[in-house]
Amino acid sequence: MNAPAPQFETDIHREKRGRLTRMKVAAGLLLIVLVALYLMTFFLPMAPGVQQFLRATAGAGVVGGLADWFAVVALFRHPLGIPIPHTALLPRNQKRVAANVGSFIEEHFLIPENIARKIETSRVSETVADWLVIPRNKKLVAGHLANALAKLGTVGLPETLTTRLKGVARRTALSAGASQIIADEIAKILRHGAGSDGVTAAIGLLSKIVAENRRTAEHMVRERSRWWISPQVDKGVAQIGVKGVLSVIDELADDQSDLRKAFDKALLAGIDRLRDEGLLGAFIEQAIRGYADSDDFEAAIERMIAAVQGLLAEHFQSDEFSQAIEEAVGSLAEFLQSDPDTRSSIDRALSVIAGELVAAVRPSIGQYVAETISGWEPADLVERFEAEAGTDLQFIRINGSVLGCVIGGALFTIERVLT
Repeated sequence: MNAPAPQFETDIHREKRGRLTRMKVAAGLLLIVLVALYLMTFFLPMAPGVQQFLRATAGAGVVGGLADWFAVVALFRHPLGIPIPHTALLPRNQKRVAANVGSFIEEHFLIPENIARKIETSRVSETVADWLVIPRNKKLVAGHLANALAKLGTVGLPETLTTRLKGVARRTALSAGASQIIADEIAKILRHGAGSDGVTAAIGLLSKIVAENRRTAEHMVRERSRWWISPQVDKGVAQIGVKGVLSVIDELADDQSDLRKAFDKALLAGIDRLRDEGLLGAFIEQAIRGYADSDDFEAAIERMIAAVQGLLAEHFQSDEFSQAIEEAVGSLAEFLQSDPDTRSSIDRALSVIAGELVAAVRPSIGQYVAETISGWEPADLVERFEAEAGTDLQFIRINGSVLGCVIGGALFTIERVLT
């Protein structure tokens, strides 16, 4: 089944068809003039020599014109619709022509070395830079880049890429020195937090917990007291202990008290000791090893990837990002315009890439050309090929008529001279 042919109704194609039509008319008119001149020699009075010369010249021109007309028409269709053998060569051999055109393009046009050389000498980077500095083009490229990046943020990552990212995160977490780095940073955070309102709030919470658990304290004292000590004494001791603890906690809650200052100093020293003696790092390393091998770790990485994608997609859709991309594109274009060495490097790199790419895809391109031409309807095939080459073929018809006239006149002259 023939594939639908693409539409070529462009201004260029219409111009080619118009030029072809004009040349057909010109060739046809020349042939008609020669036929009329040939017939005139039979009906108009004229000198015998002139009559015979014109008849020989016009007759030979008609023969030459008709022969070349037949040859040209036979390439594309049956002359006068008569199925003469070996005519309509193009549509009858469509598949072979398609294969030959595809092979011709592949072998003689898609030569990797030639294309690479052409790319390198065409100064592609300079052309692109000159194009990008135009505000309208710069804005156009920036918009397309921003849209493409925004779409990347809305599609799920391939499973293989997600797996690789999880592996990278796991190896990073378990890498040598990672736990100590984390411990150092946590120690810094804790040091900055020491003496802050957060510590005061935590002390206040501790005071509240102790106050709410007075009865528990009394019960614990009674449970551990001697049998011979009165319950009233136990209760009094418990109350004294609770009040003492609350008193100490209240003093700690006052960030201006000497006790609080001593506590903050001791807290900082404790944090440093945990860090310096490696206790905090060891604890974090053990925690990381257990966490990195758990399902929670993979789920957390997936949530992090999704969150990052969402944030990036939102950012990429903003006007600020589009403006930043536009400025970056403009800066790159201006840099390329001012740096010939970089342009040469880019052109060389592009030429290498183009050469390797053409070497890889040239069979596919040749096959694509062959399949496309082979899939056209025969009428479309003839119309396209005739529009491309028909104008020159009409010159063959004209030349055939003119050459026939010259040869006919020359043979007549030679004959008269010899006889």
